[in-house]
Amino acid sequence: MRSKLTRWIGFAGLLIALPAAADDVRYVQQNGVTYRETTRVERQPVVETVVEQREQTVYTPRVTTEMRESVRTVYVPVVEYRYEPRVHNWWNPFAPAHVAYHQIPATRWEPRTEIVRTPVTYHELVPETRVVEKPVRKLGFADQKRIERVAVTPVPMTPSSSAATVARRPVGSVGVIANEPPRYGAATVLR
Repeated sequence: MRSKLTRWIGFAGLLIALPAAADDVRYVQQNGVTYRETTRVERQPVVETVVEQREQTVYTPRVTTEMRESVRTVYVPVVEYRYEPRVHNWWNPFAPAHVAYHQIPATRWEPRTEIVRTPVTYHELVPETRVVEKPVRKLGFADQKRIERVAVTPVPMTPSSSAATVARRPVGSVGVIANEPPRYGAATVLR
């Protein structure tokens, strides 16, 4: 905000410091009236917007996934069947006792190493150069021609001649009155 204010104050100071242009004065007669025509060239500030192309670096996110292999130790159950002797009918006095062998599972844990593939994701910013169109305001000056007309000598009117001319015209007609006043005003005309 401060830089814009400083720029406009400097611009206003430049306008004040500009020298005034010399006026070109001439006298013109039109419809019997003499006008003083002053032609002045003034410098006007002009703001122009120009689209410029500039290179700009933009950081674009990129996601990369790669598979990493890692070694891990896993404990696996190993089941073995063993024969175990059992005595049957030892409590029965009427039957003979006997020994029988039965298969009984025995579980133990063994360590094993295995290779595991794990996905790993990386987030990174990749610089990318782009051409961007950006509007830029430029301050300059343009010469503007201003013409100012002022009536210097009015037309003398005689009451008898103008009344006689008006009386001779039919009602509603458009005619030219001799020594009529100027049709153009004394206002400033811009060209």
